[in-house]
Amino acid sequence: MVVIKMVKTISFVKGKEKINHNSRISVTENVDPERIKNNIIYVQQALVIAYTKLFEEAIKEYNEKQTRNDRKYGSVKEYMTKLKHSKNGEKIFYENIVQFGDMKDSGICKDDGNEEFTFCGGQGRTTRRQIAYCIEKACSKAGMPVKSAHDIRRTVASLMHKVGIPIDEIRRFLGHVDEKTTWGYIFNQYSEKTTKTMIGEALSRRTQVYSNQE
Repeated sequence: MVVIKMVKTISFVKGKEKINHNSRISVTENVDPERIKNNIIYVQQALVIAYTKLFEEAIKEYNEKQTRNDRKYGSVKEYMTKLKHSKNGEKIFYENIVQFGDMKDSGICKDDGNEEFTFCGGQGRTTRRQIAYCIEKACSKAGMPVKSAHDIRRTVASLMHKVGIPIDEIRRFLGHVDEKTTWGYIFNQYSEKTTKTMIGEALSRRTQVYSNQE
């Protein structure tokens, strides 16, 4: 008997069919915008183009065999519309995700073998779900509202900025490439009243400087 050891698993998952999310036109909270540039796109085209290549000839042949106009599909776009509004639950496209390996045997690491992630151990990369679960558990135990990992990153960045740490150092700490991304993580921690007071005092000091110069 020959025993074959499976090195990696292969899993197939049906996705939620959100083209803008998959194309990163819209970026949700669970996506790291810094890594979008590393995505590899093999084929990307409009659905109507794909349908035309795949079904145009078949639709024409089907239409030619029909004696009643109400049974014809019409153009490719009309065929897609009928599919979209069909009563049997058909969809104009399905998203199939193929995953090779798992977090234990397929963690993402640098070429030199050093982990790229802060939370990465001998079993591979810690997933976002696991981090979110740990945060949720800690928040519940402390009796405070549950915060996401991104909320915590924003809080840390804002506190660093508040105590005077240079924005470039904050950028490096967060692992951002562009400083503009880092500024998006920093929020105003003062109340509206305090902010107005601070603005008024700053303008007053500037006015005094101009008056002394005159």
